[in-house]
Amino acid sequence: MEASVEDLILETPDPSLPGKCQVKGVILGDGRPVLASSVILTNGTFLRGTMRIGMEERPAGRWGEEPAVGLAQTLDNLGFTVGRLKTGTPPRIAKDSVNFDVVERHEADNPPVPFSFMSDKVWIQVQ
Repeated sequence: MEASVEDLILETPDPSLPGKCQVKGVILGDGRPVLASSVILTNGTFLRGTMRIGMEERPAGRWGEEPAVGLAQTLDNLGFTVGRLKTGTPPRIAKDSVNFDVVERHEADNPPVPFSFMSDKVWIQVQ
């Protein structure tokens, strides 16, 4: 199953201990509850995510996807600090604006080294 999570299902085991709770599942973006004995959050850049393109700024998890605003608010309410990491793509430049005669060339790895430790080789041929 792949879906966005909008909120956590919490249970307070002892009413005399306010703020102490157990996660019992999640509520999906479409409102469906999913109960679970364990929940692992892999929210990446989605918690109150913001996308900036040029001078424009808009809420987004990544291109074409919504941010996880409800989940971020729940984590805030539970006392977690929700921070932000910059994960931006560097700006592009027009090729004809660069004098390649004075630029130092940096060759690619040969053979190419994959990013993932789960891969032992790159499956796309070098062009």
